[in-house]
Amino acid sequence: MRPLTWGNAENTDAIEAYWQAYRAALPEAVPPEPYLVDRFGDTPALADTLGQLVLAGTKTATCLALWE
Repeated sequence: MRPLTWGNAENTDAIEAYWQAYRAALPEAVPPEPYLVDRFGDTPALADTLGQLVLAGTKTATCLALWE
C-alpha cells in the first residue's frame, strides 16, 4: 500500500524508484512497509517552494500540527 496525496499517477514510478534507492542506501533508517508519500504545505506552489528549500539544505525538519 502506497497512498499518494495529490496522487499524480505519472509520478508513481519516480516515487517508487526514489524510495527503493533510499532503502538501498540506508537500510537501517527505513521503517517497515507501508510508507506514505505526502506533501509540504497546502498548495502545490507552496509544496514546490518548500521542496526547493529541502533540496537546498535550508529546510531540514517538518512536523504536523497537534490537531492533525
